[in-house]
Amino acid sequence: MGAGCTNEILSKLVATRPIFQSGDFRAIGHGLASSIGMQHALPGRQVVCITGDGSFMMELQELATLARTGFPITVIVVHNSAYGNMKRDQMRHYDGRLLGTQLLIPDLPRLASSFGVHGEQLTKPAELEPAMRRAFSSGKAAVLDVICPIEGL
Repeated sequence: MGAGCTNEILSKLVATRPIFQSGDFRAIGHGLASSIGMQHALPGRQVVCITGDGSFMMELQELATLARTGFPITVIVVHNSAYGNMKRDQMRHYDGRLLGTQLLIPDLPRLASSFGVHGEQLTKPAELEPAMRRAFSSGKAAVLDVICPIEGL
């Protein structure tokens, strides 16, 4: 999606319900599990989880929970093949030297499908809204893998 795609993604989302997030602590590995808890607490509400690929990799086993429970949570994965915030910090503060921030991310739509979950990969901001509509209308959990390189690379 190119430079600034994270802002492009977030600017296209209009929350008509409360947003729950981890604050400024950069907590990773809790987004999907927290969303499952919210869906359990708020049945009948549409729950959307926006998470980075590093965080998602820490809890991708929860796709099995989604398949088992039938919770129709849509997971938007911001896919930059990195622990993005840490990578940006290293680029800014250490003359671009990187250590331990690069990730190997599998084919997330195929992975989702192997759990019986709807999966799509997106490469353009204009694809997000129609993909979300398809995910919501599927009646089941969905993983939207949004390719989003880190700015400046």
